[in-house]
Amino acid sequence: MSTAIVPAKVAQILPLEVFTIERGGRNSVRLPSGNVATDIELVSYNERSRIARYELRVANESASVLACYAYAVRGGHGTRPVTCTSIAVLPFSGVAVTFELPLPFIGNYDRITVEMHGDGIDLSSDTIPPGRDYRVLVRRSVILAAVVLTTLVTAIAGLVAPRIIAVSAPAEALGGSTVEIAYEAHGFGAIEYHLIAPDGSVSGSGSTHAQTGTVPFLLPQVPVTRAYMASLEEHNLFGGDARTVVIKDVATPPPRMLTRVREPAAIRALAVERSHVPSGEQILVRYGYVGQAGMLRLLDENDGVWAAAPIDAKGVARFSAPHVDQVREMRVALHVEKDATSADSVVGVTVVPATPAPIPYKPLGGAPLEIVAKPLLAGDAILLRVTRRVADLRIALQDEHGQEIEGFNVDGDQTALHAPDSAQGGGYTIVATFTDHNGQETVVTPITIGKKK
Repeated sequence: MSTAIVPAKVAQILPLEVFTIERGGRNSVRLPSGNVATDIELVSYNERSRIARYELRVANESASVLACYAYAVRGGHGTRPVTCTSIAVLPFSGVAVTFELPLPFIGNYDRITVEMHGDGIDLSSDTIPPGRDYRVLVRRSVILAAVVLTTLVTAIAGLVAPRIIAVSAPAEALGGSTVEIAYEAHGFGAIEYHLIAPDGSVSGSGSTHAQTGTVPFLLPQVPVTRAYMASLEEHNLFGGDARTVVIKDVATPPPRMLTRVREPAAIRALAVERSHVPSGEQILVRYGYVGQAGMLRLLDENDGVWAAAPIDAKGVARFSAPHVDQVREMRVALHVEKDATSADSVVGVTVVPATPAPIPYKPLGGAPLEIVAKPLLAGDAILLRVTRRVADLRIALQDEHGQEIEGFNVDGDQTALHAPDSAQGGGYTIVATFTDHNGQETVVTPITIGKKK
């Protein structure tokens, strides 16, 4: 809504005949100094947006400035008028102003009032707002009712529409037994259930109104395994739902025939001579049994077979303990059979790493070193061990001409020289140089290196 004060461009008074209207208000007053008139006319009206457009015309033939106000009044206690527009009309001039009046969507204004005030002038006139277009109201009401009805029907349908939430059944069952299928449903309506055979025939059916529970099915007793389909369906005015599960009907196994024997297979004794056996040594097993055939096996923790032997009437077996780098738990398993019976037994054994044989050393006369006492061959390592701590210990290997082949300072407890890779071998010399309390000393030790094999 906009308001504006528009002074007349000409001083000539507008004739009162210009205020002749078909609908709206009209009022005038005669004064000694001239006439004053006001008129308000409905120009347009939009029922959808509820906006009315009016034109206010005022003629002032007097010598006084007129203050004009237009406002809408709504009945009811405590309601306030809604200002439409306000203008000032100069003496001997006329003004025409248009304004928009938003109308309430519920109810309507009682009247639209125009007031003029000046020197000795108080003039007011009323007009009635445009009436409601009830066709639009009816159309809106029908649309709103349809939306409400659709929402209500959808909500009710969601509450009462049938829906089978869950079905639980065993994957398989023996033929001739009764299977209980648990279910949970939602909505109103009878639940029908069927058991359908592989050929499409119905082996069982029924109905229930319980929304939670179990339904029983009796599986036919047949000589072969078959698959049946159990179907649960629920229907009412708001739709339907169905769930199916597959049950495997396992053929009834034939009865077991028991064979009576006079003395079944049995194991009377099973033992090992030692519970801890080093690698490479013999595992002595003693056993006693009743049976016609059987097998004795040495197994590891993963059931891997390391050795096996058939049973013997003497009841004695020997296995070679495998090579291990760390303690390993193994077991000896005995299996015997007689007629249609069998017997099994196991005994544990621990295989431990073998203790290495001590290496013999031979001292080098006068030197703080020992040399491994073994035949030295061409290309082998000559292992040396330091027997006491001395300063500036250096060792070297020289050939028969006194030429150094290899030499270095020793800073550890063990070291090694490398014999030349000569197929013929020959005589060589180990030279040890060091410093002790007597000063610097040199020890020369001849060695013989054999031919390479």
